[in-house]
Amino acid sequence: MKRSNIQVILENILFEGRVKTSIDKWSNYVVPGHEDLGPLKNQDGWDDVVRTLQAPENDPSGNNKYLDFMFRYIVQSWTDALNGDEDNFDIYTDYIVRAVKIFHNLSERNLIEDKNIYSPKYKDFTVFSDVITKGQQRAEEIQKEKQFKSDAEKIYQDSRWIVVVPKTHEASCHYGAGTKWCTTTRGITSYFESYTTNGILFYILDKTRTSGTLYKLAIHAKYKEGRQVYDVGNDLNFLYQPLEAYENTMTGYDEEDLEVNLKYIIPLLPKSLMDAIQSYYFTNLNNINRVRRENAYKKALEREGLEEKRVLDMKTVKLKFLEHVLEEGHLDNFIDVDLDGSYVELNQLTKVFGEWKWVFLEGNKRFHIVSNRVDFYIEGLLFPDQETDFTLKLYRIDEGGVYTPIGDTIGFNSNALFFITNNPFGMAFYNETKIKIDVIDVIENQELIGLFLTTLRDKIEKYCLTSLFRGGVPTVNNKVLWKPKNDHSSYKFTYPARPNSITYKFLEYVMENPGRTAVQFYRDVLGKRRTVGHNAMFFGSIKDAGLVTMRRQGREFGYYIGPNYKAWTEGRLQRI
Repeated sequence: MKRSNIQVILENILFEGRVKTSIDKWSNYVVPGHEDLGPLKNQDGWDDVVRTLQAPENDPSGNNKYLDFMFRYIVQSWTDALNGDEDNFDIYTDYIVRAVKIFHNLSERNLIEDKNIYSPKYKDFTVFSDVITKGQQRAEEIQKEKQFKSDAEKIYQDSRWIVVVPKTHEASCHYGAGTKWCTTTRGITSYFESYTTNGILFYILDKTRTSGTLYKLAIHAKYKEGRQVYDVGNDLNFLYQPLEAYENTMTGYDEEDLEVNLKYIIPLLPKSLMDAIQSYYFTNLNNINRVRRENAYKKALEREGLEEKRVLDMKTVKLKFLEHVLEEGHLDNFIDVDLDGSYVELNQLTKVFGEWKWVFLEGNKRFHIVSNRVDFYIEGLLFPDQETDFTLKLYRIDEGGVYTPIGDTIGFNSNALFFITNNPFGMAFYNETKIKIDVIDVIENQELIGLFLTTLRDKIEKYCLTSLFRGGVPTVNNKVLWKPKNDHSSYKFTYPARPNSITYKFLEYVMENPGRTAVQFYRDVLGKRRTVGHNAMFFGSIKDAGLVTMRRQGREFGYYIGPNYKAWTEGRLQRI
């Protein structure tokens, strides 16, 4: 009910009267044994005490209910000071003001049983302080309980049972108090973290008991990592790994932390309780997988964006790297090399096709590789565009001086980019974590430049061999060249073959039994059955070398001695 103006006026008069009465009483108080000092109002500092206790901020009641109580304790402190028992009156004044504020707050929260501050027992300040201390402790306990409730999810409750899911170790200790569960060990969080990382902890509490068998029951419902799956989001394919439920999901533990057989326990619990646990488990599982999928999709988007930026950045660095190689004279040694065996990597071209030399034109980018013994030459171009490191084209010169191209142009792509992104310096620049490194450290690194040029020479020689081989250029010493279709083949077929080798045995068998199959060779010579694909690399390579040929015989292929067998026996067969 709203108070009338008259009621408000009367209350204010009453409060003012109470204040005046209390101030007058204590201001005129004379300390026993110190009558010569007169009343307290004559003492230095008393006016400050009155102002302090009258200040609105020091009146938690709003009606000066505690004023006389505070005066009484201040006067007692004053008396002690005059008797030499107290040496810091100002500190004590502040203390009693704080104590009364705390008392009022605790009383308002019903945390103090006797709220009457003028109760006779509170004349003993020790009792008053103890009551405040106990009230504060109870307030802390209530705050912790609130925190525990916020750190644990209550998923079921009836007249007897409560089921909570602790989210923190502190909440686990609170709700698991009185048990020996390792997840409730004070000061050790690792057990709780382990159980909650791969599943959910459910604490089932019997409200009707505080001890005894299964008055508290812990259930751990586990997850497991599922198989990675591909998904699509906004036309972006991405991979993520969902969690899956175990077939036998739950394990139970009694209050002694002993594992119990849940098939005997669950029938004793309400069906609605177990339904709540199952529902929470699978809802949580779905939520985790939803978050996992969203995070995987975000990472895929980030990778896509980083990859686009990385490719753009690396192309820029590659161009700067090649410009530096060309402009700073790093090709000088590369240009002056004769293909005469000065480098081990170049020996093969010289041995097979004779002496060939470099001739560079147009600013060290366009070059010819020429020979004095045949009317062929190779025209090459270094770094013709952003994607290609070099191109090669074979030409024949006829008697009339006409240049005729032979075969297709051969090009090699992105070798410079490979070297920039696959060495200790380049990898730092390339790293998606964006490690900061000066681009100059990459493009001017001498070790990187030397490694790149050496590899570039190797690649040009390899492609020169291919061009001359395919173009039918005559070899020195009338050598016959061959190249396996499978680059992983290690067969060279050096003459003579070792007597116990499969090469020796197979060629001897074909010479004596032309038209026989590989299956028959296994049966007749090796004495075993040939499984499909066994020694496929050998049979493919010996055919590529021209040592044997194959002809169809009905539904099978038979082997015959090939066109290069004679050259092989003369030591003129050479793999390139």
